[in-house]
Order: sequence, then C-alpha cells, then structure tokens
Amino acid sequence: MMELSDTQLADVLKRSNTLFITLINYEERSLGSLELVRELNIRPDQIAFLIIELTSSTYKIDVLGRLKRNHFTQAYAKLLGGFTYERAVFEYPASLNLDTLKGEIRKRMNAYEKKYFNIVADVSCLPKALMYVLLEAIYSLWKDAGGRIKDVFAVYVQAGSYSRTEYAQVVGAPMAYFAKEELSVALAKKDEIEAVIIPGFEGYNSTAIYDAVTRSGKKIKIHLLLSVKGECFTETLKVMRANQLLLHLATRHDSAFVKYCFSFLGGMDALNKIAKNFVKRRPQPDKKLFLISPFGPKPFALAAYIVYREVRLAGMDAEIAHISGFQYTSTYSVGMGSISAFQLPTLEVKSDEQ
Repeated sequence: MMELSDTQLADVLKRSNTLFITLINYEERSLGSLELVRELNIRPDQIAFLIIELTSSTYKIDVLGRLKRNHFTQAYAKLLGGFTYERAVFEYPASLNLDTLKGEIRKRMNAYEKKYFNIVADVSCLPKALMYVLLEAIYSLWKDAGGRIKDVFAVYVQAGSYSRTEYAQVVGAPMAYFAKEELSVALAKKDEIEAVIIPGFEGYNSTAIYDAVTRSGKKIKIHLLLSVKGECFTETLKVMRANQLLLHLATRHDSAFVKYCFSFLGGMDALNKIAKNFVKRRPQPDKKLFLISPFGPKPFALAAYIVYREVRLAGMDAEIAHISGFQYTSTYSVGMGSISAFQLPTLEVKSDEQ
C-alpha cells in the first residue's frame, strides 16, 4: 500500500474520473474530503458521489443526531452543489452487509457514464467493521468490472482533537471478524498463533484480545505496535496510559514484543514485515493463524485488511480480531486535521472467497 502526498492526491482527483464513496456522520471531519473536492474546483462531470448514511432505531444520542443532521444539510446544500450523487441509507448494523453494499456501489457504477474511473473511499468515519465490508465489496467489484475500475484509493481525514467526554457503551466479547465466531473458538482450531495488536484509546479492547491469545494454551507470538505521534504527544500519552496494563503484561511475557511506530506508513511497514516473515515459515500452514487486531487509527485497520488478504492469498490462515457490539467506551472527534491518502494494491481474489 502506497501513501500519497497532498499533491499526488490532488492530481489523482483532478486528472481522472472518480467514483467517490464517503460516509457523513456527526464528526466534522466526515465533511473534510468533500471540502477538498470543492477547493480543487473539479469539474462536476468528472466525479460522482455515493454518500453512505447510517441510521439506528436502538442506539441514539440526541446531540450527535443534531450534529449529523446539520452536516447532511451542509453537505447536500453547499459542498455537493452541482455534483451528481446518490444516497445509500442503511439501518446499521441490521441491514448493511456485503450484498447490500455491493448492490449500492454497482448501481452507482452503472449510472456513472464514464467508461473508466478510479474509486476513492473516505474511510475517516466508517466503523471498522463497515470498512472491512466496504473493502470486500470494492475488491470483488474491481475484479468483475471488466477493467472499468483503474485504481482504488483510500482517504483518511485526521481528527483535530478528541472530545474528553466518553460515552459508556456495551462491553463486547473478543470475536473473529471473518469467521463470525468467538475468538476463543477460532484460536482453539490452531496449534500456533502469531498476533499483531495495535492498541487504541480504549485499553480494554487490546487487553481483552491479548488475554484471549495468552490463555489459548497454544504456541504464541505477540507483537504490540504502538503509534507514537511526534506532532501530538498528548494523544500518544492517552494511548500509553490506557494500555498500561497491557504493556506491563507484555514486558513480562517471553513471547511478546513491543514496537513503536512514528507514522502511519511506519506502522503499516512494520505490520507488513511481520506478516511476510510469518508466511516464510510455511510448515503446516493449516495449523497456524496470523491474527491482526487494529484498535489504533483507521489507516491501521485499512492495512490490517490488506495484510489479511495477502496472507490468505499466500495459502496461510489469517483473521482480524475485534470486540463485538459497541465499544467499551467511545470518544468522538472534534474538528479536522490533515488528510492522508493511500493507493490500495491490486489483489487477486480467489474464487472461493467471493
């Protein structure tokens, strides 16, 4: 996966036809990529939008609902004026799955009059589980589009800061995302587990995955990748404080290793190297599992999916671990920071994975 500079991203958007997929929610940064498109003065016939909206009949916070409605108004009345767009509204998570999302993207592709185009997906505010579904859908359509889709890019708008208000939510259980089963069940099927955990603001999540792996009774190796932001030490300190117990446990375990990453690309490279070394040790691939658990910033979840696919395509078993349901706590971003962009690699998809 290749990171693009601001100039390179602008060139991609200005010089190519683009199908742009984004989600608008209560976070101000959900409008960041739309503002960028407006600032670049891209011709309206050059870009088409698919706007994802998520609704929930059971989980609502009034103040966040008002923010989301305000952002919808701002997007549709100002930022998207003159551009063609379609809205895809889903009850989340009940009605959003791979088939429904693929259907909405395919419908937008069919309505787009350009013969060839790029796909740009803004992943800034996507729930991570939805990000994996979106990537699955895009890769499946990429293969079946007969060459119409030229390249695929992901855009991530960093938060200006994070609210100090935490909203208590349901404590979930460690799960294997793609196997759709409890993580303990997935681990029990293997003799050897190599896990990469990328901690985030909520230390509970990463510690729960660590505990599940260390208590599995299997031969294990655990890598902790900690993201260190040189330009924002306070955010780094929050992650360190939230994961004090995890770091304490890891430094006392012979099979656990801690690595500090000072950029998105540095963390992605570290994850990729660990995965490649795992694949090189090929004896009894059916008995080994490469487990990735990304709780840090969204670009690490993006990289986790790419590595998951690459390990699978190499003939080894891989899985992404997460916490079921809503997170233990949730912090919401305030304002907008810089924009990062990544070009996704072309991955051949095995027929049994469609």
